Amino acid sequence: MKTLKRPQTKTRIVRDPLILGGKPVIAGTRIPVRLILDHLAEGYMPEEIIVEYPVLTRADIQAAMRFASRAVEKIENGR
Repeated sequence: MKTLKRPQTKTRIVRDPLILGGKPVIAGTRIPVRLILDHLAEGYMPEEIIVEYPVLTRADIQAAMRFASRAVEKIENGR
C-alpha cells in the first residue's frame, strides 16, 4: 500500500475559497490555522492539540506558527 506524503512546509498551509471561505487551513484538512493558534494561546502544548486533532502533526503546528509570524511581519512592513 502506498503512503501519501504530507505536503512540504511551503504548501502545508493552503487557502481555497471552497474550504472555510478561503481561510488558511492545514492542507488536506478543514482545520484552520486560527484554531491551532487559539489553542496555543490558551496554553495547550502541541502534543495536546495533536491528541485532540490526530490528523495534525507537529510539523503542521509549526507551520501554523510560522504562518502567523510571517503575517505579523507583513503587517509590520506595511505589506
